[in-house]
Amino acid sequence: MERALQALADQGLLAPREILAVDEERLQQAIRPSGYFRAKARKLRAFCEFCLRLSGRPPSREQLLQVWGVGPETADSILLYAYAQTEMVVDAYTLRILRHHGYQRREPSYAAAKAYCERNLPRSLAGYQEFHALIVEHAKRLRAGGLAP
Repeated sequence: MERALQALADQGLLAPREILAVDEERLQQAIRPSGYFRAKARKLRAFCEFCLRLSGRPPSREQLLQVWGVGPETADSILLYAYAQTEMVVDAYTLRILRHHGYQRREPSYAAAKAYCERNLPRSLAGYQEFHALIVEHAKRLRAGGLAP
């Protein structure tokens, strides 16, 4: 993902208008390192069109979930990081860690894991961002050491 973002930055393709103006092949090549680049290029264009319709207003979670290719984790990530709104982000690492440490008996759904985290953590923008960042860092370290969460 980081290589794809760097490629977009190197080509000046970080704003919705720029992404919508570039030809499909160039966009696909830029995001190729992220995998599933053809589908992601179409989803990225759909998201850029959505962003332009917002005219600078922050979207609601419900609006984001209506965009093709945007699921709960992506919607919550956009709100938490891009719009600084207090939304808990639950990713695959969080789901595995909750199960591994016995906080959930079986693999929880996204909604159940999000509700669990929100009930057990103080509601705070900085806190939610830090929690998510620590989960990701923890999982990366375990993976680098040959362990899985």
